[in-house]
Amino acid sequence: MDVLRLAKEINSQVLTKTSLILGLGEEQVEVEEAMIDLIKNNVDILTFGQYLRPTPNHYPVEKWVTPKEFQEYREIGLAKGFLEVVSGPMIKMTLQLVIMLPFFIFKLLDGMAN
Repeated sequence: MDVLRLAKEINSQVLTKTSLILGLGEEQVEVEEAMIDLIKNNVDILTFGQYLRPTPNHYPVEKWVTPKEFQEYREIGLAKGFLEVVSGPMIKMTLQLVIMLPFFIFKLLDGMAN
């Protein structure tokens, strides 16, 4: 969190982005508290994805988050003030950001003009 906050302190025009992985037993209230903390630290973009257990030696998936729940988290995040929230069970965090980057830039520039 400190790195994200510091990035904005150094250059307020830089877009900051982070990701939350769901399905490890988190409660909705915990996810919303994390969103509030991120907004307080001026994070612009948030992505949500489903935790996928890489091997049997890793922590098991506790819950498969539904597409409807992912959509609800997107709506909550946008209402809390994120510029964009990309949320879905198969979101590849970095790849999805690259795909959406032109949209983010347009949205940022449009916001600066208004």
